[in-house]
Amino acid sequence: MAVEELLEWLDKRIAELEGELSKLRAIREHLMQLSGQQERGAEFTEEDLMALPWRPYQSGRGEWVFADQAPESLVKRLEQEGQIQIGEYVYALRTGSGGKRFVSRRRATNSQQARGKRSRGPQLSPEDLVRASRR
Repeated sequence: MAVEELLEWLDKRIAELEGELSKLRAIREHLMQLSGQQERGAEFTEEDLMALPWRPYQSGRGEWVFADQAPESLVKRLEQEGQIQIGEYVYALRTGSGGKRFVSRRRATNSQQARGKRSRGPQLSPEDLVRASRR
């Protein structure tokens, strides 16, 4: 029984640390942007995303590209925020059965486009995280 409790505690602690790490990365990225130290190539445009070698899913509902073919800043943002909407598409980071990561995208629904909302992910902006970290 002690081993099971220890494993449960470790799983819980790992989840807490991963959440904290995600917040710290968002704060770091925000501070780098404020100081003008954002890494080279971190900016991308909607046109850059359209030019990627997207492959359609067999179902016809969306497309995908290997994560190493996408802008690094997009992959980092997806790691931090989950799904994000850019233009007409909702983007997400996925992991295939072989462990290879890829970026998937699908057209946003009409309600998502009207609201311009994120489908999933933290509701706090990096600015909110910076303010919260000062408390």
